Amino acid sequence: MTRDEVMALSDEELRIKAAELCGFVLQERAVKSPSGDIAAWTRQRGNGCEVAMGSGSLPDYPHDIAAAWELVEEAEKTNRGVSLFRNDKGVWEMAFSRERPELRMPGEKFIGPNDHATGDTAPLAVTRAFVLAMTQETP
Repeated sequence: MTRDEVMALSDEELRIKAAELCGFVLQERAVKSPSGDIAAWTRQRGNGCEVAMGSGSLPDYPHDIAAAWELVEEAEKTNRGVSLFRNDKGVWEMAFSRERPELRMPGEKFIGPNDHATGDTAPLAVTRAFVLAMTQETP
């Protein structure tokens, strides 16, 4: 996805896309309930399977910092460096570099202009940057 496409996603679309990138799969068969069908999401975890009933039960990556930090840990498995900070305008910026950078001073750039995302909150910036990083093709 492009940076513009990621930044245009609603919070719910962003949450679902991040969940898919973390291995959640929407099952073809919905669970029947008196109030209608409920989507069932599953992902393999260790020796078991994690189940989320309904998209609202997926981790709330854009709003919950603990859930968003799972995305950081997932991206680090792909040997990506991490940068999260609040800029002088109060906006959160998050980037996953394509390689782990050496120790750098704050403000030093080690990412390209399209390798980061912003948000009013840290979890939103993390989620946007994760989706952007994990959907871009490597050069």
